This record gives sequence, C-alpha cells and structure tokens, in this order.
Amino acid sequence: MRWQAGNRAGFTLIELLVVMVIIALAATILFPAIQYVRETARQTVCLNNLHQFGIAMCQYTDIHGGHFPWTYHAGDTLSWVDTLAPFVENVDEMRLCPDDPMGEARVQPDAAGIMGTSYVINEYIAYQTSDGYSVLNINQIQDADKLIVLFEGSWTGREATDDHVHTSTWYAPVDVYRNQYWNVILAEVNPTVHNDCANYLFADGHADKISIDLFSSWVAQDANSVLVNPNSATNFARPNQRVLTFYESN
Repeated sequence: MRWQAGNRAGFTLIELLVVMVIIALAATILFPAIQYVRETARQTVCLNNLHQFGIAMCQYTDIHGGHFPWTYHAGDTLSWVDTLAPFVENVDEMRLCPDDPMGEARVQPDAAGIMGTSYVINEYIAYQTSDGYSVLNINQIQDADKLIVLFEGSWTGREATDDHVHTSTWYAPVDVYRNQYWNVILAEVNPTVHNDCANYLFADGHADKISIDLFSSWVAQDANSVLVNPNSATNFARPNQRVLTFYESN
C-alpha cells in the first residue's frame, strides 16, 4: 500500500523571506513617521510648559504690582522657577524640556540647593543691568505680546543651574565689530532645540514656536535693537504678518 502525505501547513523558505522583506520595508517606512510623532509630542510638552509658566508669570505680576520674578542673583531661593512654583503644579517636571539632554544635570541641586532649568529668563526683566535698559515691571512695557521673556537654553556654555541669559552682553561692541555676536547668543540660547525651531514665551503669557531662519534673521537685522535695546521700536514681521519686536520701554 502506498503512503500518501497530507497537505502540510507552514511557510516555505521563499515565503518566509518575502514576509521578512515586507516587514523590513514597513519598518523603514513607519520608523520616520513614529520618530516624527514622538518629536512632535516632546515639542508640544515643551510648548505647554512655557504656556503654563506664562500663566503663572501673569498671575505673579498681577499680585506683585506688575513686577516680574527675579533670577537667583537676588538670592539662592529666588530663582524665577522657584518663585513661580506656587502658581503651577509639578514645577520640577515643568522646568525641563523633554529634548534637553542636560535634563538630569539640571535637576541635581548644587551646594546651595539651586536647581537649573531648560528655560532661561531674559535678564532685562529679571535683573537690574548696568546698562540701564532693564524694565522690571510689566506695566512699563509697551507691547507685552512682542517681548520674549523665556528662551530655551543652550546645552553648552551654561552651568546646569543657570536660570537666565545675559542679554545685556549679547551685542558687546567688540563682538559686533568682529561679527561674533551670533556665537555669543548661541552660547546661551538654543534656537534649534526641536530640529529647526525652538519655543519661546512672551511677556503677555503666550508661547510660540519660532524657526531658526526667522530667529536668525531678527538677530542679524539690527544688532543694536533686536533682543537687546529696551527702547528700540524696530519691527519685524512674523509669519502670520503680525508685527514682532524684541524691546522694552521705560
């Protein structure tokens, strides 16, 4: 009697290879999309952090006669982050951008108990500078929606506990003469934290994403007014045609 094999279930080697190729191609196609979704999520968390800090800062200025919070130069426990802590939830989580590789270092207290932050405040609103351009009260700012108060800090050139940028030094005459002021700014601010853009908080409490191209165009357009001179009235068009300036007014 002849033995007859039944139908066998399973894949042949060729079929298995085809399936593996299809899986590899699908992964190749989907991986960039997944990465993009994750990056967008991190950027959104960062933007929300700044938005929450904006609300807290507005509440603080309302209660304190328009005065902005200070930097830690005013005292070990007077960093703007700690000052705004009562107005937000989970301040130690909010103080960090998800894309900041120095995040762990920033939340390690130094000998004085000071913790850092991914977001650095404009010293012109939080510290009395020697050049006389500081404006420490929001009621003395003509256009609060046009003044950046929080930047995303650089990963290099800063101590982990730094909570502010030294705006008054960004356009030192010698750096302007040597065309080096952009490098000075990049030592304290990272305009490409989220690929080709970064998030910023404005004095009126709104947060916005700004591309490196637009940010650098403001920086290069007028070294004596952009970002620095509180009395400047130089205007720069935003993508939505709304006018934006970086200035304060006494």
